[in-house]
Amino acid sequence: MAVILAGLIVRARFKNVPIWAIMAFAAFMGIAAQVVNTNEIETYVDWDVILFLIGMFSIAAMAEESGLLEYIFSSVIYRARTKRAALYLLTMTFGLLAAIAVNDAVAAMGSIIAVPVAKALSLDPELVVLVLAFSVTIGSTMTPIGNPQNMLIAVQSGVRAPLTTFLLYLAPPTIVNLVVTAYLLDRLYGVRPEPLKAPYRIPEEVIRNRRDAYISGVSLVTVIALLAVNDYLELRGRPLVRDIGVIPFTVAAATLHSLKQPKGGHKEGRLEHHTILHSDVHSHGRRLVLRHPDAPLSGPAATPLRGRLVSA
Repeated sequence: MAVILAGLIVRARFKNVPIWAIMAFAAFMGIAAQVVNTNEIETYVDWDVILFLIGMFSIAAMAEESGLLEYIFSSVIYRARTKRAALYLLTMTFGLLAAIAVNDAVAAMGSIIAVPVAKALSLDPELVVLVLAFSVTIGSTMTPIGNPQNMLIAVQSGVRAPLTTFLLYLAPPTIVNLVVTAYLLDRLYGVRPEPLKAPYRIPEEVIRNRRDAYISGVSLVTVIALLAVNDYLELRGRPLVRDIGVIPFTVAAATLHSLKQPKGGHKEGRLEHHTILHSDVHSHGRRLVLRHPDAPLSGPAATPLRGRLVSA
């Protein structure tokens, strides 16, 4: 932890140092200090987590690059008739999108359109940026596919029926917090219920590739549906798969073969490789920290505690 904190302090001065590099160096120090036996390093690689992250980030990147996420966003905001209604719709839309499409992808899309949206709706750009930051953070906590931390909890904690469990316990407080966030920002920035001069962009205009948008949309729905079915069967003692990371990875692999090959690029587009690496290294570091104090440093008994991970 001291290495990580020192690294974050250094990064505040040298912005070009990536967070995942700090985590990787901390993991290296843990190995160098013989916290784990070097012959057992591979046992700390959780391939289920890696497959889950690759699958979800791939599908989310497809949805973002095809214009699907902005289309969903625009379809909702287009119906706003007053500034105050637009504020609440912005908050709820960003938050709910983050819950189903990974907050990184929604943040990437939102950071591009935040200022144009603010100008179109006659809102303070600073307000829209704050709405984006708060909404994707709050909304992504509602599902195991909303952010990397939730994915790690769903895969490593051993919780039964993760999608159902997350929604059951986290959906109500998440919705409440999104509404409260919109209310507080409304009061803080004094947004008036004035009619909008012109609606935001027509939804059909934001689609960059209609075919890929359909495919990525079907992929997102398929992943959520399969996770829900797997939850139902798990509660009945007969899950489709034990390692749920296989579900988004398999769907993403099938989807990538169906997408159009971009000029001069790769089908996986802006896949968040750095986020995947950061999340994986972070998870393995926490597995060392959460080791039972009576467990040996190596051997079969040196297994991490299950069910005691919390979202960072």
